[in-house]
Amino acid sequence: MGSDIKQHLEEKGVAFAEESRLETALPQSDVVYWTRIQKERLGSESAYEELHSRFVIGALQLHLMKPHAVLMHPLPRLSEIPQEVDADPRAWYFRQAGNGMFIRMSLLEWIFEGD
Repeated sequence: MGSDIKQHLEEKGVAFAEESRLETALPQSDVVYWTRIQKERLGSESAYEELHSRFVIGALQLHLMKPHAVLMHPLPRLSEIPQEVDADPRAWYFRQAGNGMFIRMSLLEWIFEGD
């Protein structure tokens, strides 16, 4: 997290912790929001190749998560969440995408209802 975000959280009295080990963070988390490594934001192809396979949530990582935790992802995905994870009830990213569609529809209706 950026120092500006941490400062804002501290000013508002919000408790937070940073953890660099996924194996430590997953068992404590109720919601996991996972994104892909963005090749376009890295300096080189070699940097992407080095990182993208290190940030994957698969069966081993799911095993560490709480039984009722939620795994979210903004979609589309590449290789950061294997397709076999889709069958796990904690995989909420397709529901997340569907709910986002309904929210956008509602916002558009609200915006244009004055016309």
